[in-house]
Amino acid sequence: MELDSRQTIIVAVLVLFLGKYLNKKFNILRKYNIPEPV
Repeated sequence: MELDSRQTIIVAVLVLFLGKYLNKKFNILRKYNIPEPV
């Protein structure tokens, strides 16, 4: 599977928003300062 630059940006943005959501949902991620992109 190969991604062009546009698809890579879209995937990166989706992962960032997923990280923000998970960081808000799970207190342990905030407690240990796990950043959203991870």
